[in-house]
Amino acid sequence: MLLVAALSAMAFFQEGAARVTTSSLNTIETTTPEQAARMAFSASTAAEVAPAEEVATVGGQKLEAFYWEVDGGDEETEVETETAQASPVVVSDVEEGAPSAGKVAAEGPMAKKVKLDHDHKREELEEQKANAKAASDVTPPHIVYFLIDDQGYGDIGQDSDLAFASPTFSKLANDGIALTNFYALHLCTPARAALLTGLYPVHTGMQHSLIAGASPWGLPDKYTLLPELLADESNGGYRTHMIGKWHLGHYAKAKTPLERGFHSFYGFFTGFESAFAHVSESTSCDALDGCYYDLRNQWTPVQEEGSELPFLMGSYAESLVRSHVAEGTTDPFFLYFALPTVHAPVYAPPKYLESSGEVVPSEYMGHLHQVTNIERRKLAAMTLVGDEIVANVTELMKEVGMADNCVTIISSDNGSPRSNGGTNFPLRGMKGFYFEGGLKVKAVVHSHLFPQHLRGTTYNGLFHLTDWVPTLVEGAANNKGALSEMNLDGVNQWSALMGKAEAPRTSVLHNIDLMYDENRTKSYKEGAYMKGDMKVVFGQRYMPMWPVDITDAGAPAKRFSKWGAGEYKDYLFNISADPGEAHDLREVMPEVYAELMLEVEAFIPGMVESAYCDSYDNSAYQSIMDVTQFVGPWMADSSYTCDNQMTTDGGHTTMSRKRDYCVFELLPAEECTEYASSSSALDKVGMGGEAAIETVPVVNMDLPEPIEEVDRSNSAESKSSEHTTADKTKAKGTGTKIADSYGGSDGSMLEDFGFFGR
Repeated sequence: MLLVAALSAMAFFQEGAARVTTSSLNTIETTTPEQAARMAFSASTAAEVAPAEEVATVGGQKLEAFYWEVDGGDEETEVETETAQASPVVVSDVEEGAPSAGKVAAEGPMAKKVKLDHDHKREELEEQKANAKAASDVTPPHIVYFLIDDQGYGDIGQDSDLAFASPTFSKLANDGIALTNFYALHLCTPARAALLTGLYPVHTGMQHSLIAGASPWGLPDKYTLLPELLADESNGGYRTHMIGKWHLGHYAKAKTPLERGFHSFYGFFTGFESAFAHVSESTSCDALDGCYYDLRNQWTPVQEEGSELPFLMGSYAESLVRSHVAEGTTDPFFLYFALPTVHAPVYAPPKYLESSGEVVPSEYMGHLHQVTNIERRKLAAMTLVGDEIVANVTELMKEVGMADNCVTIISSDNGSPRSNGGTNFPLRGMKGFYFEGGLKVKAVVHSHLFPQHLRGTTYNGLFHLTDWVPTLVEGAANNKGALSEMNLDGVNQWSALMGKAEAPRTSVLHNIDLMYDENRTKSYKEGAYMKGDMKVVFGQRYMPMWPVDITDAGAPAKRFSKWGAGEYKDYLFNISADPGEAHDLREVMPEVYAELMLEVEAFIPGMVESAYCDSYDNSAYQSIMDVTQFVGPWMADSSYTCDNQMTTDGGHTTMSRKRDYCVFELLPAEECTEYASSSSALDKVGMGGEAAIETVPVVNMDLPEPIEEVDRSNSAESKSSEHTTADKTKAKGTGTKIADSYGGSDGSMLEDFGFFGR
């Protein structure tokens, strides 16, 4: 009899060798070809091993020891399919210190129980770890990035008052690495641009404000994005998928996800939408003169009214994972899941509602009742929703065998805006601004590739959102030098995360935005820059440090204090000693302030001109959307630029941003009275169950003549005969001649854009 260790005898995986199949094993499951390939000894031997079609596992779990007992011959006997009969003998888990283990999971006619002493067991475990590491050098890991929307520093994690609402985040942190010094950006649009390009916003033209539904601007086409890099065969040939919020431009088809490197897209283009009706910018769209649907599967418009957006997306993510496994591909898997939670409008899922309308999910009833502020309680419910989705996806990946070779990341895109019931306490400020509360967020990275002694620890090195491109492409996927000519702002942190190097980053440019006052008479810069312990904030009005709102259950949450009347100033803080930015050191340490500002000035000559374009009198957008009722491209030229709010030296006025910030509730209410929504119903969209109950017939659309002949089988009108009152979806039917400006007298460009499900 010859005992051959499966993890040290790759001959069994080669063509013609004995191979274990489920036909002979009733209790043993089979793995994918990808898992078989990962059982190679080393980079050199693994390259020579053809993936096995089927390799035994038990219960979908990684085997700690796995042997074949083969009849016939001595140690020199060549084992071949024709002459060998193989039976697996599986050794079960052994507790530390146990002398032996010998449970046989399955027996063939010639199998015998194998007893291993503790020393032999330890040797096998160490060998298995070495094999897994060697395989990871050959097979790029799967990558899943969960980007939470507007989750404040104080809203998640074990030190939050809402710790009960993020158990999966904490679980992954406890088995992964918590990034304690992680910085995102101040706003959604620049954050997503930085994450996917590895460049600061000042180097992509994304430094000013954010993209609204009718905005004719976006991330310039010339920049190569993370999914494009990963999909390249030389970098691993990843299958790249995106779910959720895009927010990097949609005025032209070339700006959208399927044209920027993603193989699939299920999500929405704009900054936020209602959870049940899926109406873009639902709390303010009436003020912007147009409410439209915004949800697509690939290019096909999706109208699933009454279906909760986060759960639709979670189900789609699970289907992607299952499809990837079912295809039997060895290509690595990349999922960028830009969650819609917890961006306003915050709502409570119906399954979390009682007849009173208050948020009470049964398994968390006690915890939620302790959150006395009603808006924060809704935020807690939405945090639970996001956490549940992350749990479902990560557990499924474990179930199908993808988790062992995967890097999972969770972070927010920016701090809380406060208007969603969130808090950044104990940090100062909020989303949209450059104090710590707008920039610093909780983040965790989890992977079985990390050494065991580093799992469950913290990484205190300075880490920026731009660092993920080089960290994932050159680090995790091991494509050394792949980005050497791209001149990225991000730095590769993989070796430091693996405990093999010191933290490589020492400074971060949070942003520079060149501004003018409303009358274009006074120029100034706003933004922030940090180096070591010191941080300079420039061109900002000092902001409060808002604690967690604690009010009676029925009382509204406290809104911002009137901080908006302050003076635009520069500040200097020692972030390590004063993370709450309570002590301005500019006058105490003028030389440090001057040094940091000189470094800020050095960035300005290399800044890319802002791509921002004002959008609130966009009849072209509206004329197209009135036809389609779905947000989507309305221009053919993806290189379009405008300068209606630009000064000769590239600066923007405060007015060019004010309306954006008012729409996204980033300024005190008293500064936004001229932009207040005229519809109280819109404010309720997605805030609870009631807003999605009453329905009225959809208004019949009076289509422009050239469009009537287009197949509209997947359009909003043919898919549904009613929608919610709260949506107030508009169909103006102006009869405008669209074709003259937007290509094709027969409406063909609209078809090309996918408006009608093509």
